Amino acid sequence: MDGFKLNGRISAYSNTRPEDVLAAKQALYRLGFYGMPEWGLTDFPDRALMEAITAYQKARGLRVDGAMRPDGETETAIRGELHSTAERLRRLGRNGDTVLAHISPAEAGLLKARGGAGTVNPATGLLEFSQKEEKEGHYVWRTMGDDKVRSSHSEREGQVFSWDHPPEGGHPGEAPGCRCWAQKVEKGDCDRIKWEIEAEWKRHDALSEPIANTKGEIALVDKRLSELKAELANVRFEIQTLGIPNRVDKAIKGSNVVGWAALIYQYEQLKNREADILNDISIEEYSRERLAMKLEKLLREQEDHALNAQELTRQHEACMEAGGGGKA
Repeated sequence: MDGFKLNGRISAYSNTRPEDVLAAKQALYRLGFYGMPEWGLTDFPDRALMEAITAYQKARGLRVDGAMRPDGETETAIRGELHSTAERLRRLGRNGDTVLAHISPAEAGLLKARGGAGTVNPATGLLEFSQKEEKEGHYVWRTMGDDKVRSSHSEREGQVFSWDHPPEGGHPGEAPGCRCWAQKVEKGDCDRIKWEIEAEWKRHDALSEPIANTKGEIALVDKRLSELKAELANVRFEIQTLGIPNRVDKAIKGSNVVGWAALIYQYEQLKNREADILNDISIEEYSRERLAMKLEKLLREQEDHALNAQELTRQHEACMEAGGGGKA
């Protein structure tokens, strides 16, 4: 994580990359600014992430705009802080008591991620060196959601396991270098996830009207383009039918100056109309291109909300299976 690097901008009004959102949440979580949701990390930019970015900027004396940019001062500060923290933890040695006397919960999580001693309690972020406690019931397997997660563990994300029957390779955090953790399921967790699902579908449905309106605007532009192109074809046909070179030559030879002037005037009027139509077509095509980009953005946002809702639905099913339904 000391190599923290964004590929695009993160803000409340940006089209964020899922991998950037996960990386930012993990980094700010390890620095103690982002609170890990009880249902685990998700790759959509929630309000908690924006608040964490703002809180970090205020705490570090940076420009407070609630946004992060590739190679910007906020990203650079986080990357440097993660690196220096990891190096300090390495210098402290591998004795559990010594390390625990010097580190914060966020640093404990970072040391675990970098392969340090002990295991991390997911509820507190503290390193633990005690004997493995006996646990009962079920848990939800959670990963850190980045490209460092081994494929076999990535496949377990969101799945429910029993403490009595560990999967191949052991429970989360037991395999060497494993950064996964077991999500403890509390009463009421499923209700909160269900609320998030409903909120995502509401955001999804709210985009239906703007999408329909944009499609309607595109249809009108297409109609205008069709009419303009038909008119352009007619004007060019008239220009061709006019036969200016031959008719002017005949008018000159016949000393018909009036006829010659009338032909030239008619020709110029048609050419001016042709230029006007071409300009109008260019404007309409530019308008259509802008509308098409707007429609693509709206459809992508709607699809993202649907995917988020589907992922949360999967988490809700896992939560219910693990016994987190109902009020406490």
